[in-house]
Amino acid sequence: MMVHIEKESSPERLARTLKEWGADPEKIYFCHMDRACSGREAFLQVLDAGFSLEFDTIGRFKYHSDAFELELFKTFLKLGYENQLLEFAVENPEDWEQLKDDIVLIYPTPTVWSSHIYIALDEAGEAGIDALLDEGIQRLAWENHGFRTEVSGTDADEDHFGVPHLAAEITQVAAMPSYAAMEKIIAALS
Repeated sequence: MMVHIEKESSPERLARTLKEWGADPEKIYFCHMDRACSGREAFLQVLDAGFSLEFDTIGRFKYHSDAFELELFKTFLKLGYENQLLEFAVENPEDWEQLKDDIVLIYPTPTVWSSHIYIALDEAGEAGIDALLDEGIQRLAWENHGFRTEVSGTDADEDHFGVPHLAAEITQVAAMPSYAAMEKIIAALS
């Protein structure tokens, strides 16, 4: 599902409401936030809630400069949203072709790994675990959405995305810092 965001709206509040109503964030894209929201905080809150973003105003200068989106992408990468950049490259090849020379992936040592705990509470949940461990599903998660699943043995072909400097594997990992810590790091780097 695509949610169209207009100026003066509150995508952060909408994200909270959708989750309260039981909506699956994995199936919802917030669209046009790049022309409706001028600060990065709204984007980060929507991403942190598990939703995806859609950008379709690249090169459409009546809405904003491309420099704004480039700064957003840099922020996402600093905060560990590698998979969103990879998914963007797969789903928007023409846009990625225009942006790719301005974005460089950098992996600090150690880097952070955002993981999610899955607890099966019934048979359906156990079937979900089996599905997540399926090699075909893991390949789909990597090739279409940039989710690294090689920790369980799936090979990750980093050339698939055409994204320069994409790490072939992540070997030195630390826990994801808190949001407050990441804000301090970003402020120090800015």
